[in-house]
Amino acid sequence: MSKDEESQRSRSFLFCSAAAVLATLIEAQAIEMMEGGIGAINWPLMTGMVGSKATRSSHPAFLRRFSRLLQLVTDHNLQVDLPHRYLTKAELVNSLREAGLADIAIRTASCVHYPLRDSQAKQCGTCPACIFRRQALLVGGIDEPVGSYKHNLFGRTDHDAPDENLRAFLMQVDKLSTLDSSDEVPRSLVRHLRTTEVISDNRIPGPLIDLYRRYRREWLLLVERGLREGWKWSQMMVATQSEQMETQYA
Repeated sequence: MSKDEESQRSRSFLFCSAAAVLATLIEAQAIEMMEGGIGAINWPLMTGMVGSKATRSSHPAFLRRFSRLLQLVTDHNLQVDLPHRYLTKAELVNSLREAGLADIAIRTASCVHYPLRDSQAKQCGTCPACIFRRQALLVGGIDEPVGSYKHNLFGRTDHDAPDENLRAFLMQVDKLSTLDSSDEVPRSLVRHLRTTEVISDNRIPGPLIDLYRRYRREWLLLVERGLREGWKWSQMMVATQSEQMETQYA
């Protein structure tokens, strides 16, 4: 049995620690984590995806606690901030595109299995990180080269690829349908926000509600594109199928 640590659970701690050393040397007041609010809060996609099974690498509670640790260790008022907490990942991607930095985004990798060690593709295309990445890049207007993923769930050809994680994303988006006509947030999201200390009671800040409303609309845009282009999964957002998904993943 391998003794290697392959989960990368500690990478955020290591990255922030390295940034803290540099920030202390130059007497900076803040370290900025470049993650959007959806990824940072990381509402679990399905039951059981909690604890070590769901990353908290840029979660507001982690950043708050790490900031406190830095203040104790360095005796310096150093904060780790999340300046884009009210932006979706797709909105961040769009800002890269508008700045002419699309090529930089394409050269990055998000796959939880990276390095994939596959001669044909560097990312699997079916893990939650790959799906979240593809949603953001497609909505943000950055097209990746053909063959970037082992499985292409956002295309017409790969109909046999595992789609359990994609189904979980879609069911979560379906739960956000209450935001189409009101500010009613799904109970499971409220519970997650409370237990992870994003909020202290049931009151959700307006910018956070708007964030999830825009995120849902981004997915609906992808559904419309999928229906036009023949993506297998685009039919999953039909109401009757959505009810079946909820039974399976709730």
